[in-house]
Amino acid sequence: MGTVHLIPEDIREASEVHEWRNAAGVISTAHPAEWANVTGVPDDSNKPTSAAYANHSTSRLPAVE
Repeated sequence: MGTVHLIPEDIREASEVHEWRNAAGVISTAHPAEWANVTGVPDDSNKPTSAAYANHSTSRLPAVE
């Protein structure tokens, strides 16, 4: 039996997923908390945009003349 079903559907749809030596099955069984951290990574829509960092990062740059 394959282990691709252990990868959340949204990750499978957004990424190319391959089975390799049952890693998903081993990690999800032996270390369920760590597996939850790996598969619970937020998608790009939750990341701040570069504009959110603009004021912070430019305040540390030297003035360009």
